Amino acid sequence: MTQAPLIYVVEDDEASRELLVRRLRKRGYRAEPIASGESCLERLPRELPELVLLDLVMPAMGGLDVLRTIRRTHSLYQLPVIVVTGKVTTEEVVDGLDVGANDYVTKSITFPVLEARIKTQIAMKQSIEALLQAERQRVMIESLGAACHHISQPMTSVMGNLGLLQESLGPDDADTRDKISDILKWTEQVRSLLDQFRTLREYRPTPYVGDSHILDIRAD
Repeated sequence: MTQAPLIYVVEDDEASRELLVRRLRKRGYRAEPIASGESCLERLPRELPELVLLDLVMPAMGGLDVLRTIRRTHSLYQLPVIVVTGKVTTEEVVDGLDVGANDYVTKSITFPVLEARIKTQIAMKQSIEALLQAERQRVMIESLGAACHHISQPMTSVMGNLGLLQESLGPDDADTRDKISDILKWTEQVRSLLDQFRTLREYRPTPYVGDSHILDIRAD
């Protein structure tokens, strides 16, 4: 069962923080209240959320400083951050975006707008993760196919030499001939398995939709 997305609500004002947490939980999110920027940074290594809702104006460590610290280790797609600003000024919004915010909302927050932006950012994050996973699978399978090709070639040579050796044996070498037959049988089974991996040629990424498969792999 897929867990609900985890959102950190980083806000020093208790009433605003609790209101946002309640409304997000009603919408099915796992919203966690965090009272300071320092607490947010301490918690991130223990449990990475899907998104951080970050107030810009907080005592001690402000939102921009928190955001700068987050971006040293987490890119925009790895950890989306929506900043909350109380001033509708171009300079403040630009500062937040320049530091690494994915989006912003202004106080007083219109919750349907906030929820729409949260959904957009989480969907983008999940789509990028799906694409990266598909690419990792493609590279892994392509590498496996190349490795199997390189292993299969010398095995074919070994089998040919074993066949020649078997043909050269005399009537008194029946036991050796039987052992070579067993080795050839086992080797052929391994080579057949390698060929199945080696012939994986078509890598067809498919759009990620919910729980659907990300990558279809077909053999020639």
